[in-house]
Amino acid sequence: MTRWTVTWTKAAENYYKRMERAYQVRFQKAVQELEIDPIASKNVKRLHGELEGLYRFRVGRFRMVFRIIEEAREVRILAIASRGDVYKH
Repeated sequence: MTRWTVTWTKAAENYYKRMERAYQVRFQKAVQELEIDPIASKNVKRLHGELEGLYRFRVGRFRMVFRIIEEAREVRILAIASRGDVYKH
């Protein structure tokens, strides 16, 4: 089975780089799960409303919002933020 490619927006990458090392390790494990199957984890939920078509991955008190691009087998990480901030525009 072909693995998925995970790409990051600049904003998500910058937020990740500023995180505490312990959370970076947890996010690395989350990204590894996304590379295998982006919707298999119990921490992944499909979003609704204005964010229809996107998914979120829960990592402790943080959320990683991403889009799945089926035809390219790509997972695009759009945002990382604390639970209370990630869904705000």
